[in-house]
Amino acid sequence: MTAADLIALPRLIVHTAAHVAAARALGVPVIVQSPPDCPRRQGVPWFAALVTSTAPPLLPVLDCGDAPGLALAALRLGLPAVRLEPGPAAAAVAAVAAELGAVVDTGAPAALLDLQGQADPAAACRRFLGLA
Repeated sequence: MTAADLIALPRLIVHTAAHVAAARALGVPVIVQSPPDCPRRQGVPWFAALVTSTAPPLLPVLDCGDAPGLALAALRLGLPAVRLEPGPAAAAVAAVAAELGAVVDTGAPAALLDLQGQADPAAACRRFLGLA
């Protein structure tokens, strides 16, 4: 997986285990991404625990905003991808990610759906991906 691959995949912003389950039930490749700045609010371990059982075709991405230290912590916990705003430390974080077989995402996503407040996350996912 490369950063370019991340840009092409649709993203679902997940807030709960039910959101992750709805994404998994789709059976198609999608990114399950944390809410913006999640590591500062809930913590890196919270998101790691939320997506522990995530396996292909889902790719978990932790949105670290402008916090390269939190991105490094996530990579060291074994997350396969982090989102980081471009900045002076992004290249250094990307180098560490490459050593760990992970990816740093700094590009704009192709398509995005935030599942917060969706009464039926599974139906919202299917509509978003044109599977309904």
